[in-house]
Amino acid sequence: METVLRIRREYAGGKAIKAIARDLHVSRKVIRKAVRAPEGAFDYQRKVQPLPRIGPFQERLNTLLEENELRGRRDCQRRSKSRPFGGVKPGHRVTCRG
Repeated sequence: METVLRIRREYAGGKAIKAIARDLHVSRKVIRKAVRAPEGAFDYQRKVQPLPRIGPFQERLNTLLEENELRGRRDCQRRSKSRPFGGVKPGHRVTCRG
């Protein structure tokens, strides 16, 4: 419900629908529905977004990211230069935080 109130507040303040969608990570269609619906009539609940492409690799990617968090920045960069994929399917990039 707070998402709908924030959408209405920003729209009333003169912000564009596209800008609101970009800021709140919500589709423009949802924003239009929230703006046009009578007060309190529109209830929006965001569902979990499916990840079909990285689904099979998600667990391995999470472990790699956790390992990178524990390592130092220099070691992480060394790994990304020498063997960037480290057990992940070739063609997918794993970046270091830092």
